[in-house]
Amino acid sequence: KFPEWFGTLPRALYTLFQIMTLESWSMGIVRPVMEVYPYAWIVFVSYIVIVGMIALNLIVGVIVNSLNELNK
Repeated sequence: KFPEWFGTLPRALYTLFQIMTLESWSMGIVRPVMEVYPYAWIVFVSYIVIVGMIALNLIVGVIVNSLNELNK
């Protein structure tokens, strides 16, 4: 139903990246999708929480690894 955001794999990946970085995700993507699928907010919020936790873990891992290298 939304080929401009999810029509091809590159477009879908770019859309997911846009949602991950919270760049105009609410007005640009989620609200039009929610007009068709009212419970889509569950998917989008879950995705943002999961991706946020993964990104935070990666950043903490890099910091801990760098401190461990400095300590050696």
